[in-house]
Amino acid sequence: MIIKLIIPLQLTYGNYAKFIQEYYDYMDDSMKGKIEEKIEQSSNLTEEDFKMLSVKYQYLEVEGMDNPDHVEVDNSTSNVA
Repeated sequence: MIIKLIIPLQLTYGNYAKFIQEYYDYMDDSMKGKIEEKIEQSSNLTEEDFKMLSVKYQYLEVEGMDNPDHVEVDNSTSNVA
């Protein structure tokens, strides 16, 4: 089974909008078309689509080994544009 995974542009590392704005004039038409397609795909995603990107951990009970402790992460700072 093949699953196509679309990474929404707004969830990529860095400021993709600024990058596109700065380098758009130097991109060939093929690249511009691909970027516009990705922007459209990203804008049409639903909450259900984002579930594929959720991190889920599976812990195994292994005799003689301790499971790691859960550590809270501060998500208040983000690199998302």
